Amino acid sequence: MGQYLLCQKTAQVPYEIEEMGLHIYSAEELCYYVYHNLPMIDDSFINEALIEFIREDLEMPTLADKISRFFQSSDDLDSILIILLRSVGYYTEEEITEFQEMMYELHKKNPMERAKERADLLFSYRKYQNAIKAYGSIVSQGRDLRMKVGFYAEVLQHMAVCCLHLHMYQEALECLRASYEENRDLRVLQQIYDFCVLTRQALPKDLFRDIKDETLIYWQKDYCEAQENAMREIENGETAGIFALEAEEREAALETFLEKEKRLYREMAGE
Repeated sequence: MGQYLLCQKTAQVPYEIEEMGLHIYSAEELCYYVYHNLPMIDDSFINEALIEFIREDLEMPTLADKISRFFQSSDDLDSILIILLRSVGYYTEEEITEFQEMMYELHKKNPMERAKERADLLFSYRKYQNAIKAYGSIVSQGRDLRMKVGFYAEVLQHMAVCCLHLHMYQEALECLRASYEENRDLRVLQQIYDFCVLTRQALPKDLFRDIKDETLIYWQKDYCEAQENAMREIENGETAGIFALEAEEREAALETFLEKEKRLYREMAGE
């Protein structure tokens, strides 16, 4: 976990949440993960391995027995999660009530919306390959006509950004193209323009055939201004002097700067 929590008992061997690439060392960390990553919690989350971890590694046999009995006799995952939160005592009763409300709101959502929230969480943890699979699973299914206009276009946009992080440029372009074809949003077409300029690829003729020259000039101006702003940050902002650092420090500083730029791109992509 990326958090420092006051823990009563720390396991020598952590419990791994493989999909997220996280290691849980304490009951408090387990509660923190559940509380802040609810879309990731499905029926497979409570299993014999987790119960054994609670029993043996965290030395909490009473809690393990409670979960085990409920796990074997009921399919109510929500109740098991509440047992966990109340037994550990890391969260107040008021916070647990808020958690119950979050569960209620999540259950009201369409399965596709819940799947997207899950994929978005994977993306936020920088598990790009897993996020791509999660987004891909959404778009590979038949279209759910109950979803809001632009839902699938947004899923494809987010998938494109994941591909960019992994330098999968052709796949990113294909996702952006598919996103544009969903509802012909000119903002997505501008993103395709920016992507092609950034990666030095020719603009797809079939998509840009009817785009007026003045529109392309405006997009070019936008792109240049964004580049200039980025350069000013490098020269004058918090990233000044990066390239004067030692190799290890320079790598860490560049990573921080690039993450900031990625956040800006995600905002542009409508996240």
